[in-house]
Amino acid sequence: MKRALILAAVIVGGFLIWKVLGSNENKNQRAHETETIIAESAPNSAAFEPTVSNNESPPSSAPEGMVWIPGGEFSMGSTVESESMCGMPGVTRDALPVHRVYVDGFWMGATELTNEEFEKFVNATHYITIAERTPTREEFPDAPAENLVAGSTVFTPTLQAASLDNYFQWWRYQKGANWRHPEGPGFAGIAPVRSFSPNGYGLYDMAGNVWEWTNDWYQPDYYKQLAAKGGPARNPRGPDSSFDPAEPGVKKRVHRGGSFLCTDQYCTRYMVGTRGKGEVSTATNHVGVRLVKDTK
Repeated sequence: MKRALILAAVIVGGFLIWKVLGSNENKNQRAHETETIIAESAPNSAAFEPTVSNNESPPSSAPEGMVWIPGGEFSMGSTVESESMCGMPGVTRDALPVHRVYVDGFWMGATELTNEEFEKFVNATHYITIAERTPTREEFPDAPAENLVAGSTVFTPTLQAASLDNYFQWWRYQKGANWRHPEGPGFAGIAPVRSFSPNGYGLYDMAGNVWEWTNDWYQPDYYKQLAAKGGPARNPRGPDSSFDPAEPGVKKRVHRGGSFLCTDQYCTRYMVGTRGKGEVSTATNHVGVRLVKDTK
């Protein structure tokens, strides 16, 4: 069974340390995130225009496990705003305004990176994930001793309705949870890759299953910056630095695609026009990776 590689977090004292984990098989389930974003509103008067796809053929045969995305010009962003990251239906202000973007053709993994593929990388490089490393007292001087052990924070659904003011009710620290066994003993949450039909490009799980890291630094007004320059932004690489007004000193990169925890009643950042965000040395057990490769 090929499972999507996911990332998981451990709560150490009042801190979150993110860990590389593996995924497991199960049906998607409802849960909630609790982060709130504070960002200035951007104009949202721009409308969606038709996507203009390139007609270029792939420059070479496909790398193993990848499909050709021809690129082109499209409208990116949202026309709807809300203050909350996940607290209500809709999307957030950092997805405003709609703006035009052009990208060259590129290769993209048909699925998220799987445990099997990641194991090959680990065997070749002897890489030890953060989840397998013991946090130190120097890193977290205020953490209780019992939390200074290798492990991760794992989503655990409540048995009944719960107040949303305390996320510790549905996240637990699990000693020993890592990519080989992401939830410790027993498993629930992530579906195996290719469990559902692909989209028109042949890509699986582009919405749901696990969030996917991108290389872009996160800034809430980045779409506004692109729109202000006029014309389509060509192959934008994201801002030069990270800034999240909710946590000004924390470096974050953009997440895409949502996860099994997203629902249209609560967290709708899995929608195409929206994005998530995560601290660069952190993760959770519903965040993973999808490989991309340009032609240069």
